[in-house]
Amino acid sequence: MVRSISLLACKTCIFILLLCFYLPFSFARDNITLNHSISDGETIISIGQIFELGFFTPGNGSNNDPRRYVGIWYKSDPKTIVWVANRDSPLNKKNGVCGIGEDGNLAIFDEHKNSVWKANVSVPPKGMVKLLDSGNLQILSNSLSVIWESFKHPTDTFLPGMKMDGNLVLKSWESNDNPAEGEFKFQLEGNQYTIRRERLIIYWQSRVSGDFMSDDILPMVSSLLSNSDRSNKTYKFGHNETTISSFSKKYRRLVMYFNGKVQYLTRLSESAPWDLTWKEPMNRCDEFKACGNSERCSNSENSNGVAKILNFKPLKVNKVGKPDEKFQVSSENDCKEECLKDCYCQAYSNETSQVRGVTSVTRNTTCWIWSNDLNNIQFEDTNGGREIHLRVQPNFSPEPKQTKQDGGPNNINNQFKQWPLAFAVTVASVLALAFAVFYIFTRKAKVKKQEAGKRVDRLRRAK
Repeated sequence: MVRSISLLACKTCIFILLLCFYLPFSFARDNITLNHSISDGETIISIGQIFELGFFTPGNGSNNDPRRYVGIWYKSDPKTIVWVANRDSPLNKKNGVCGIGEDGNLAIFDEHKNSVWKANVSVPPKGMVKLLDSGNLQILSNSLSVIWESFKHPTDTFLPGMKMDGNLVLKSWESNDNPAEGEFKFQLEGNQYTIRRERLIIYWQSRVSGDFMSDDILPMVSSLLSNSDRSNKTYKFGHNETTISSFSKKYRRLVMYFNGKVQYLTRLSESAPWDLTWKEPMNRCDEFKACGNSERCSNSENSNGVAKILNFKPLKVNKVGKPDEKFQVSSENDCKEECLKDCYCQAYSNETSQVRGVTSVTRNTTCWIWSNDLNNIQFEDTNGGREIHLRVQPNFSPEPKQTKQDGGPNNINNQFKQWPLAFAVTVASVLALAFAVFYIFTRKAKVKKQEAGKRVDRLRRAK
């Protein structure tokens, strides 16, 4: 009997301990309503304990740094911020409030109840703001339909469940500890992913080779960006194989970093560190037109990585700008002739394939022509790549280039530098000739005048 009572007491203690452990989680809120806001120091947590929203200070969170932002982070990794509400308007004290204002807007308020950030969407009286396990912060109507969501208003991070379209833009932080909008933007433009610097300048672009070469985007990254379902498929990256499963989807993210690189990171579990799986640009030569037109880029050749293409010879390249034309020809020589017919053609490439029919084999040759800009040229790996043939005098960019080749831009520059001397010599020659003519003419006139004077004297004497 005593043993039974002891066993019951032990079970009761274990139950109470478990209850104490799970009780805080059962009461953790995942939403904000008109009557329930959060103050600095409080948070809301998604129902599956994956993401958390609250106030934070970026970087090391120094006590000397007064800046306070409202953001979303992984609950298991609070230093990894995936979304920031007031990125350009931080609070300066730890007395802010995030809630629904009198006008119905989700907003962040300072100590004087002035809003420093708004979602600019009114929340219905019985609506709510809810944090999902995907990391998406949603404003829901009375009928729980989505009015607004952070997935359509990201900062620098792309999470599974988002979809990259023409309207979605990832904007980098200004620095590692400043979430204000930086100078780099990642977005989809047409069928190419692009990083732009300072709004207009293209810094990196996928598919610069078009269908001439394989895409720069890793399949698993493309799957993430397009929000397509490719669960349980295995992809190879370098010497490693990675399997995407439904379980691991929450452990993936894409970040537009302040240094201009877009990075794809993964981890195996909530407690595992983040691994860098893919990034672009991987090096300076991957930057868009890193060496300008008609130049190849090398990461190992010299300090600036630029080498001018001067000779006509076949080259194995790992990457080259998208061709201007693509068509079928009978042979490689026909492709070459098509390039030579066009005075603007800078390079050509061809590929022959065999198509087996029922009774015969047909050879098809595809020809690619570059007539405008020949850029993004790279060749580092001699075992792979594609072969292109460069013309003798490619269409060099108009900027003066230093080269010792005969007839090259340096000689043209020398000719322009020598024209003042040539002009001076010409003028001096003309003046000398004019002086000589003038001297001869005046000399003859003087002689004639002297002879006429002598004849007059002889006539006078004769009289």
